[in-house]
Amino acid sequence: MEKQRDNIYDLLEKKVYTTDVFLERTKSIDNKIQQSKENITRISGEIQRNTRMEQDRKIIIPRTEHVLTEYPKAKTPAEKNDLLKSVIEKVVYTKNVNARWHGKPDDFELILYPKLPKAADH
Repeated sequence: MEKQRDNIYDLLEKKVYTTDVFLERTKSIDNKIQQSKENITRISGEIQRNTRMEQDRKIIIPRTEHVLTEYPKAKTPAEKNDLLKSVIEKVVYTKNVNARWHGKPDDFELILYPKLPKAADH
């Protein structure tokens, strides 16, 4: 793009381009340069997010595998609770109908919020 910009200056100096054509071409090239810079910024951000996600996976998967392996071996509810707390930030339990009377004990919503690594963990 910079080379294109240099060429239009040359063409103006050689009087191949009029001032109006030069300004139009300059504006077009400047717009392309600005769009390219914005694309670079956007793609760089996406690369950083993807890199963080990959690093998070490398941390989360072994932690979760450890919990899945050790949970059945835990002897007390406190041990099981501690294992779950190592990978779960919070749990939201919602039940709209009393299951005791309508015969559907599994009629509820459970939302799990995993414990994600903080930026300092990387």
